[in-house]
Amino acid sequence: MLHGRGIWEVAGCERLAIPEWTLSDGPVGVRGRKMAKGLMMPAPIAMAASWDVALLATSGEAIGQEARDRKVQVLLAPTVNLHRVPTSGRTFECYSEDPHLSARMAVAFIQAVQAQGVGACIKHFVANEQETDRFIISSEVAERTLRELYFVPFEAAVKEADVKAVMGSYNLVCGTQACANHWLLTDVLRDEWGFSGFVVTDWSALHSAVEPMLAGIDLEMPTGGYWADGKLAELVKNGDTTAAALDETALDEAVITEAVIDERLGNILRFLDWAGRLQGETNHEETLVERPHHTDLARKAATAGTVLVHNRKGLLPLLPEKGLKGTQSIALLGPGSQRPCPGGGGSAELGLRDSPDLPTALREHLGKGVTINQLPCLSLDRSAPELPQQWLSPEGATLEFYAGRSISGEPALIQTNAGVPVMLFGGNWPVEDSYYLSMRQRLSITPDVSGPWRLCGAGMSDVRLFADGQLVSDNRSDAFSLGPGLYAAEGIVNLTAGQPCELVLEHTSERQHLRFIVSDIRADPVLDSAESEADMQAGVKAAADADVAVVVVGSTAHWETENFDRSTLELPLHQDELVRRVIAANPNTVVVVNSGAPMLLPWLDEAAAVLVNWYPGQEGAAALADVLVGAAEPAGRMPVTWPYCFEDTPAGANTPSTHPGIDGKVFYSEGVLIGHRWLDANKIDPAVPFGHGGSYTSFEWDEPELAGEFPELIVRVNVRNTGTRSGSEVVQCYLSHSYLSHSDLSQIAESPNSGDSPLHPPQWLAGFTKLQLSPGETTTAEIPLNFRSFAYWNTNNHDWSIAPGTYQIHLARSSRDVAFILETQVT
Repeated sequence: MLHGRGIWEVAGCERLAIPEWTLSDGPVGVRGRKMAKGLMMPAPIAMAASWDVALLATSGEAIGQEARDRKVQVLLAPTVNLHRVPTSGRTFECYSEDPHLSARMAVAFIQAVQAQGVGACIKHFVANEQETDRFIISSEVAERTLRELYFVPFEAAVKEADVKAVMGSYNLVCGTQACANHWLLTDVLRDEWGFSGFVVTDWSALHSAVEPMLAGIDLEMPTGGYWADGKLAELVKNGDTTAAALDETALDEAVITEAVIDERLGNILRFLDWAGRLQGETNHEETLVERPHHTDLARKAATAGTVLVHNRKGLLPLLPEKGLKGTQSIALLGPGSQRPCPGGGGSAELGLRDSPDLPTALREHLGKGVTINQLPCLSLDRSAPELPQQWLSPEGATLEFYAGRSISGEPALIQTNAGVPVMLFGGNWPVEDSYYLSMRQRLSITPDVSGPWRLCGAGMSDVRLFADGQLVSDNRSDAFSLGPGLYAAEGIVNLTAGQPCELVLEHTSERQHLRFIVSDIRADPVLDSAESEADMQAGVKAAADADVAVVVVGSTAHWETENFDRSTLELPLHQDELVRRVIAANPNTVVVVNSGAPMLLPWLDEAAAVLVNWYPGQEGAAALADVLVGAAEPAGRMPVTWPYCFEDTPAGANTPSTHPGIDGKVFYSEGVLIGHRWLDANKIDPAVPFGHGGSYTSFEWDEPELAGEFPELIVRVNVRNTGTRSGSEVVQCYLSHSYLSHSDLSQIAESPNSGDSPLHPPQWLAGFTKLQLSPGETTTAEIPLNFRSFAYWNTNNHDWSIAPGTYQIHLARSSRDVAFILETQVT
């Protein structure tokens, strides 16, 4: 009962009539065991862009219902790691760069999921902000930085939402594995915060048996590499040592006692009791229920998170209440113009239910009187078909297995495999006594077509592909996703019909902690460059001939996915060139950015209007059509800063030690200054500020009022819709601090930031509220503040403190658009 019996299932106890139970990804919907098509909500970053706590609750309720349909007891969500590195492969899967916004989103989502009787599992605990070397990197983070940033959403989930499960991350924290860190999992999580649920490993995150159990891990997933098959029973000794009594320095010499087993199992049993799973029969019969109101919710959520970056020419909406501004034709261009990419790759991928594409959704609004000319112009698809069957030798492929993380010495085993794709897991694991294996796969192909071919070598860990002895691809240096858990790299090889070519794929496990090998080799003919240019020219001509051009550019699950980070903030391939050429051909160009993370926008000021619709989920096309024509407003605000260049971010501004790390360590040297805090402190202008977003209407704010007694304060401001349309306004509250005198600094713990940085960031988000107003309507926004709003983590006494001085309360529309400033003083 302390380890999985498959990818998603955990054993019960037949003797006590406790049935099996199930965990499932993910943040945007429920995969279930069969990975069938289900409700797919917008990516978490898009949900956070709504700044709408009520919407997160409604989303959690819907996903909780789907989990019940799939017979899932634990949903592996939400992901609350912060956007420290904007190129991180899982940025789309996390809410925000800001701890307060992340915490508010997470609490609302968890409470709603758990109200459906489904446990939420918040992840990944903790300091798991990059995918590069995620299995082996040590995140070197100061205590204050952990407390004020990276702990915040986890702490709120435990204390406010009573989250039922926490997932330990792969990485190390200050040199100790997160899943074997007694201070994190017991001292902080349980003893300090009062967590009463169970702690599960990320899939195959354990490195040993004893230390993780004594540190506070309750459940090893997926199949119990260290705790299954009688291995755990061998380690149980008589005694009365409890996990809580052990000092971390003594873990290596410690033993697992029955008392420790009881403690771990007790945490799981308490959850099963809460979930109503202590009696009954195992039932894995999943049902797929499509609820119309869930479809409507997905569409509403996508519009609620869409950010209007600017609308300088007033081009949007294309369909105002009266007339169409003379628009008779629209050129709908770009790789996302048929259907915007719904989500990123990895654990968040989900089967997509049927929904209208963008041209169809637009025609439903515009009717037959407006011509729509849709052209993709270029492709972001990096998939490739399997090797042609007629190319393969009848001898098949030779597989050489090496015990350990690298290919060295003599093979432990040699096999012949009939097909090219190889999957080794569980019962067909070839070397039972070796947890880590590396593999060399050899095969000969004889092509029947001459010419340049794109060859892809793919695997679950590091793979290198050779053709006739020449290195073709290496996914450690240039990875992209070919599907959940399958990471590839590509290279061009000139093949000659009838001439054999030897392919060798090397699969090593240097960065892998999963007893699971999948590898594949795929091939695709190289597209003629003249054809690519012709497609681009066709799009430019269509733009020139149209009244309005809408260009949908961005990214896909091949470019943004779990297990690797992007190498750049630039839009993939030639999309920037496409945008510039279309704008030059038609100044009435709307650019839509369909991505899961910040991108560089070098043409930002040249476009007539710019929207960011993120990864919008299953109803993304319909929602984008709603926003373009004005059937819905773009109600989102930025949950992350969009910089002008990667060097403007803390991960890009410092040495490689801050990202991606050196010698197995990545240093969070920027301390509490991430995201907009970093740009504020260094006086750097963002391309798009944190919290920014436009509207199709206009608002006025009255002078704010401050009520209460410090630090329990309430900020009130009346907001009026002065436009002719209904719309949303987000009132944001930031705090800043200045000291009464320089001598005050001597009484304060040392700053976590480098050099002479101030104790506090220049400003920090302390509260917000989202208002929905009809034309002419006035509503009062109320934002409560409390002790923690003003406090910092004092490393002298290891507790929260409030520094003396003057605190400014900024009421703002974004981090760079402050409407009013109030002050309060602390002596």
